[in-house]
Amino acid sequence: MFYFLSLLWLVRTTKFVLFWFYLWQLKEYHTGRFLDHFNTENGKKLILNGLNVFKLFLLLAFSFYPVLLLSMVILLYIFESFKALLDFSKRRLKKPILTKKTIFLILIGLFVEFVILFLLFSHTENLRSFAFWLLLFDVLVPVVVSSIVLIFQPFAVLLRNRIIKKAREKRKRLDKLLVIGITGSYGKTSTKEFLADILSLKYKVLKTREHQNSEIGISQCI
Repeated sequence: MFYFLSLLWLVRTTKFVLFWFYLWQLKEYHTGRFLDHFNTENGKKLILNGLNVFKLFLLLAFSFYPVLLLSMVILLYIFESFKALLDFSKRRLKKPILTKKTIFLILIGLFVEFVILFLLFSHTENLRSFAFWLLLFDVLVPVVVSSIVLIFQPFAVLLRNRIIKKAREKRKRLDKLLVIGITGSYGKTSTKEFLADILSLKYKVLKTREHQNSEIGISQCI
């Protein structure tokens, strides 16, 4: 049962680890933008939803009804892991676009998951306690993922600034280059694609890749 519960937990937890890395990437690893997301209706639902409230209830009530709550945790993880596999098969899984940075962060996140399991297998003999600690980590996944991002962010910023500086220096050498920048909240990528197709009929055109519209993305393209 230890291995079965661990497998269920790995499947559902990996899904949520990928989602939180996706959200950080979506907000361009900007702490202010990430926190502002939780002032929106969708952001509030990520934290204050029925499933999270139910898990907190299970954690608080574990010491009073351990046998019943263990069964509920197992059923909960069966449901969540099945949902994760279904989302993956139907390509509904929200995950970050793979870059060197996100691959590194995802590997760190997976490493933390396996370290947690190793420590629990080494120090926990009771299945109820095992389930309790898995559930606790489950609830803390947003904090764990955010901590991983913030720990490595200073190194990422140094590398980012270096790439941007090199891009600026290269851009200065291309004094005859015509640059068109498209800004806005929605439709940037589609507008870029339309415009690039039209201009390419007469000119040599270089465009950024799809959704490569952040400062670092444009610098990497340059």
